[in-house]
Amino acid sequence: RLDRSSVPNPQPPGNVMQPGAGQTLNGSLEPGDAQRASGEYMDVYQFDWSSGMVSVRLSSPSVDTYLIVVSPSGRRYEDDDGGGGLNSALSVAITEPGRWQVQASSFSQVTGPYTLQITGP
Repeated sequence: RLDRSSVPNPQPPGNVMQPGAGQTLNGSLEPGDAQRASGEYMDVYQFDWSSGMVSVRLSSPSVDTYLIVVSPSGRRYEDDDGGGGLNSALSVAITEPGRWQVQASSFSQVTGPYTLQITGP
């Protein structure tokens, strides 16, 4: 699942991470993870952000990644292959302070490792 040496588990109740500049999270999509409505596995991370720009990159050697960033009001920012090849990337202006979600997922119902890189705000 997650490389526990660097961060806590994805979205335990009440757990909110504060990323540092260039924070990298290593995880894995696998049976038992939360699933999107269409059935793909996902890991969900929560962050309290107030303003600025956030860049998020989701990459994998074996998974066609799918990245979703959700604002506190529920606005969704999504990307499939914007990170080159089968990797995903988003840059989001944080215009709404509060608890944001970053969802690491795949384009299809597959399992495998991933790396999530977050910079800012």
